[in-house]
Amino acid sequence: MWFWKKPKQRKEKSENLDFFAIEKLYGKGRELFLQGKHEEAIECFKRIYEETADYLDVSEIVQDYYAEEKELWIKKYQSRFKEQK
Repeated sequence: MWFWKKPKQRKEKSENLDFFAIEKLYGKGRELFLQGKHEEAIECFKRIYEETADYLDVSEIVQDYYAEEKELWIKKYQSRFKEQK
């Protein structure tokens, strides 16, 4: 006998982030950036941007990532993140 299998349900994209989770993710992104892990860092910032573009300078970081050359983007935020420490 052949049985029809119910398709697996996709998991939700992720849960909404609360303020503290966003704050922690921003700090993680900043640390990754300063460690030279720029691609991992931008993923953190993009996740925050999906949730709220109003948190600190996240919208500027993400928009500049797509608008500027990578070297200019790194240079701009390298000094900014160092100052935030």
